[in-house]
Amino acid sequence: MIPPQGMVLLAAAGLFAILAGIGGEKPRPWLDLPLAAVMGLAAGHLLFFPGIPRGHDTMHHLWGVWAVAREASSGDPAALWLHGLGLGMPVLQFYGPGTFYATLPLSLAGMSPMAVVKAGFLAFGALAAMTMYVAVTRWTGDRRAALVAATAYAFAPYRLLDTQYRAAFGECAALALLPLVFLFGVEAIRDGGRRPMAFAALAAALLIVTHPISALMSAVGLGIWTLADFRKLPRNVGVWLLGAALAGFFVVPFL
Repeated sequence: MIPPQGMVLLAAAGLFAILAGIGGEKPRPWLDLPLAAVMGLAAGHLLFFPGIPRGHDTMHHLWGVWAVAREASSGDPAALWLHGLGLGMPVLQFYGPGTFYATLPLSLAGMSPMAVVKAGFLAFGALAAMTMYVAVTRWTGDRRAALVAATAYAFAPYRLLDTQYRAAFGECAALALLPLVFLFGVEAIRDGGRRPMAFAALAAALLIVTHPISALMSAVGLGIWTLADFRKLPRNVGVWLLGAALAGFFVVPFL
């Protein structure tokens, strides 16, 4: 007898095998993005069952979801006093407020903090697969490569560890942003131009206010990538300076 969890995975694998073989290599976002999202949801299928991951950060996230919603509902959506969330000072903080703002509409709609956290994990998983699909499509132009990459990213052991064991809310949100950070960051460093720099800076800013330690790791990773050509290093620095400027409300008070 196959348990319900196994049936979810088998159904997702079958759906992927059928739809991935339709349409050849040319990307079809209208079909592929929903499929990538389904893969992300399938990877987090345990969250559809009762209970919540008992990670070491679970209580922190439950409190953060509740506290931000409480302040927003009382008319103060950017309360700098919220201890432990990094509001006003993401530098050297593991968690910025972006994750809690992203899920704030669910709280204001009446969902409990536990339901919001579970829904957030599911949404970030679906979004991670979709952003990986977008990145690989831009890099390769091959939908099958992008679908394989999206599925591999959705079921990546580290991402599942964050979702189902560590309960790392902010890091799961960061993993959904990382493909865009590297996609636009590499394009800005390689090609220059205002539009690539703007997109890269926006992605960097979102990462800074969501999970600053991931922003630091990404900056180091892109820095290593640009060491092959020192002439491009100023563009890399520029991306992160612009990103920090966009996130200035959360950076300047700390400084």
